Amino acid sequence: MSIPPAFPSDQTPSLRARLLRQLRFGDYLIAALFLAFAIASVTWNNLSRASAKADTAQVLVQNKIVAELNLEHADTVAVQGTLGAVQLAVAHGTIRVLASSCPQQVCVRQGRIQRAHQMLVCAPNHLAVVLVGKKENDLDAVTF
Repeated sequence: MSIPPAFPSDQTPSLRARLLRQLRFGDYLIAALFLAFAIASVTWNNLSRASAKADTAQVLVQNKIVAELNLEHADTVAVQGTLGAVQLAVAHGTIRVLASSCPQQVCVRQGRIQRAHQMLVCAPNHLAVVLVGKKENDLDAVTF
């Protein structure tokens, strides 16, 4: 049986307290720089995302424009692809595929898009939705 110490200062310091005592000025400087970089990165991403907002969506079937949709007006549109109908939903500046007649439904799982030059593709239906905006995209390619 151990006897508790008479004074709290006689206790061994916790692991956290020991680690904090070992930190030096350079450690705090690196943590501050990392935090500043993270905040700047999030801010830059939000600013560039807002400026690359799309205005309209062009719907292409077999590389021919069959519809042009304004992204500011909520609407549900059915477009005829080569295999059957594809339902598109426009809401709050975004567009997505609600339903498609293709077998694997990859276009439905792609989700919403909203930035200029993004695309939704339904390959079996030979359908593509391309977002058009004022700002040029600075990306060469996107890899998933």
